[in-house]
Amino acid sequence: MEDFKELKTFIKLWSFAIVCISLCYFISNRISSVKWRLFFFLPVITTFFFLPIPLSSVHLTLATFFHLAWLANFKILLLAFNRGPLASTPPLPIVVFLTIAVLPINPVQTNTKISNAVCGKLDVVKSVSDGSNQPKVISSNRMKDAYVNYLAYKKDPDFYDLLSFLKPVLFAAKVLLLSLILNAYQYKDSFNQNFVLFLYFTHFYLVIEIVFAAANPLVWLLIGYHFQIEPQFNEPYLASSLQDFWGRRWNRMASRILRPFFYDPVRLFWTPILGKLWGQMLGIIVTFVASGLIHELMYAYVTCVWPTWEVTWFFVLHGVCSAVELAVKKAVNGRFQLPWLVSGPITLSFVLETGFWLFFPQIVRNGVDVQAINEYSILVKTFTFIFE
Repeated sequence: MEDFKELKTFIKLWSFAIVCISLCYFISNRISSVKWRLFFFLPVITTFFFLPIPLSSVHLTLATFFHLAWLANFKILLLAFNRGPLASTPPLPIVVFLTIAVLPINPVQTNTKISNAVCGKLDVVKSVSDGSNQPKVISSNRMKDAYVNYLAYKKDPDFYDLLSFLKPVLFAAKVLLLSLILNAYQYKDSFNQNFVLFLYFTHFYLVIEIVFAAANPLVWLLIGYHFQIEPQFNEPYLASSLQDFWGRRWNRMASRILRPFFYDPVRLFWTPILGKLWGQMLGIIVTFVASGLIHELMYAYVTCVWPTWEVTWFFVLHGVCSAVELAVKKAVNGRFQLPWLVSGPITLSFVLETGFWLFFPQIVRNGVDVQAINEYSILVKTFTFIFE
């Protein structure tokens, strides 16, 4: 009964959140002034930071924090300045607005062709099938992804088709690996502690990857095939550097959300004063510090103890190292580059070792890992009860 009480609390909190986001929708459609939008939005943003507090379940707390206190809050704040995915002319339908607000969703770019690539930028033009030749506005990251896919297809269409075929196979392999990890937890007391932490790291990655991929059909059902849940990971085990890991492969939503709030303003402010390189380096460090503080708040919700700042220092360390890495790359200017067989293992080893040192101790020390594992057995019992 206690488990159902927690679920009822979760449903009540999310129902309240949907009402609040709906109010933001109607306010944004009637008020264009940034000042007045902020006046009405700030109470909602503040409230969302408190929504995870009544919850005790690790998974429900993390879900509420991620989707409401982090994702929805930053998107609503961007909307106040008429920016971000919620700002649209004409206004989005309310169901689409609500879905985009709480999920890492981007429009699907379909029926596009690449006309040229000049100075690293692409002109992506609508297919003539819709009778329009107007340029399609998409993000620079999606441009790069489209161009990489285009080059791969041009170079070897058969190999590119094989990769597309292997995606569902890889997804099935990830599901199988996650089930093996969950079963292995019953023997974790006999495992080496670092190996257990490695299982936690892999578990975290697989759960988010699988859940969001499986949720895509629901998104299509709600708002149509023009939108999809953006993959949060891009095979992070293939990262060749810290910049590659954090910028393009790990938690890509965080990069896109934090960039307009921290990286871009800091870089634009300091570049005229200190130069382009130092502006970029400071932007990277400040963004990582902000990410660390957000994770520290998340840890406070799930551990219910005073912050120890370990996870903040984890991100500060990676921010400084990423900035130094950028400076080194600028200095060598492509004259020297480690092969992936060398840089890849070094990158992953650094991420894992620093994670074991600073990222996981708060979780293990406060028993959050044990509670999270126990919740899976409760979930199985709940589904069994429902179906019976």
